Amino acid sequence: MTRREFIRELDQLLSELPDKERLDILADYTEHFLTGIQEGKNEEEIAAELGSPVHIASKYLSAYQQVKRPPLENPIVQQIPVQTANPTRAFLVTVALIFFNLIFVLGPYFGLVGILMGIYAGALSLLLSPVILFASLAAPVTEEVWGFTIFGSLAAGGLGILLAIGSFYVTKWFFRATVAYLKLNMKLIRGE
Repeated sequence: MTRREFIRELDQLLSELPDKERLDILADYTEHFLTGIQEGKNEEEIAAELGSPVHIASKYLSAYQQVKRPPLENPIVQQIPVQTANPTRAFLVTVALIFFNLIFVLGPYFGLVGILMGIYAGALSLLLSPVILFASLAAPVTEEVWGFTIFGSLAAGGLGILLAIGSFYVTKWFFRATVAYLKLNMKLIRGE
C-alpha cells in the first residue's frame, strides 16, 4: 500500500471525527511516512509497520466515542474538576530530570559535542593539507619528494572529504537523538 492509498483510506475511515482532529492524525501519519523514507524504507514497508488503516481508525474512533459520551446525570459528580496531569507529580519529575540530566547526561553530551567538533577540525585540517603540501613544492625538491607530496596531498584531501561527509551524517543523527531525548523528557514531565 502506498502512502497516498494509506492516507486516503485513513481519511475516509476517520470522516466521523472533527476536521481539526482528523487532519492532525493524517499529518502525524504523513510524518511517519516521510521519516521512514528518509531512513531508506519504501512506502510499502512503512505502511506494513504502521498497520491497517482500519485498525488505526477504530482506535481513534473508539477514543472519540468515549469522549463524546453524554455527561453523567449526577450533578455532584459533574462538579468535580478533571485534571489531566498532577502538578505535584510534574514538578517532582521535572526536578528529578534536572538532577539526572546534570549528573548523568550533560557531561557525556558535552563530551560527544567535543568529539564531534574534533572530527570537524580533523576534516578541515585534512582538507587544507593539500594546499600546504603544494606550497612546499615551491622549493626545489627531488622526484621522490615530488611524488610523495602529490600522493600525500591527494590522500589527505580524499580522507578530508570522506571525514567531512561522515561527520555531516553523524551530526544529523546526533541532532535527531537530542531532539528525541528532549521529547522524552517532555513526555515524562507531562505524565504520558
